Amino acid sequence: MNRIKTVWKKIGHLFYRSLALISFFALWQFVSVTERVPKAPVPPPTVIVRAVIDSLRSGTLFSMTWYSLTNIGLGFLLCLLISIPAGFLLGLNYHKLERILLPFLRICEKLNPFALFPVFMILFGIGRLEKVMIVLWVAQWPLLFSTMEGARNLDRSIMKSARAMGARKWNLLLKVIVPLALPYLFTGLKTSAQLAFFMIIASEMVGANTGLGWMYLNASLSYNVPMMYGIILYITLLAIAINLAFTKVEKRFSVWKPSVF
Repeated sequence: MNRIKTVWKKIGHLFYRSLALISFFALWQFVSVTERVPKAPVPPPTVIVRAVIDSLRSGTLFSMTWYSLTNIGLGFLLCLLISIPAGFLLGLNYHKLERILLPFLRICEKLNPFALFPVFMILFGIGRLEKVMIVLWVAQWPLLFSTMEGARNLDRSIMKSARAMGARKWNLLLKVIVPLALPYLFTGLKTSAQLAFFMIIASEMVGANTGLGWMYLNASLSYNVPMMYGIILYITLLAIAINLAFTKVEKRFSVWKPSVF
């Protein structure tokens, strides 16, 4: 009985939090069906959902999603392998080098990635490598700076205590330094993941013949309005899912961190 009450309580809480969203789509459906706005540029949500479902059934949307997510995964993996070690090295051990490099790194961070698309095409050609390197470029900066900040703000007394108890370098890194820096790492990870996801969509709209970005561009050029809106909503849901996944992982690895609520 208590379990049923808990389930209903969660459903009610979810409905309450989604009320504004539900109201928005209900109003959209109403004004479109009653032709308060033209159906051609603003199709009903039901038509949009049907277009997305048809694309999923045909396998087209799935294959485009897989291509985009694969590019994101490869670029993000390179980002992890480069930015986290570099951030810890600069933040923990090489403070003078960090001060020298920081202005240059900040300038690189502020470069407009959209303006760099032609540069990446020239350097890496048009294809998967170019997309992976674009993801690496945009994703590395938030993670690098968050890792550096986490390394700088470590509680040195805890590290000294760990050394006094005989912790060697790898044990110190894995059991003390990384856990203490996890909140900073996950802040950078979530920001990097969101930037990487939206940037891959943008890059696939330029010089590509596959991927979610290309699919959106193709739908807009062919005036397939329901599919165009559908891809926008689909991409938004994917971005939310990625953020929720990182939040879940953060909670799993930060059980020691007290909640602020």
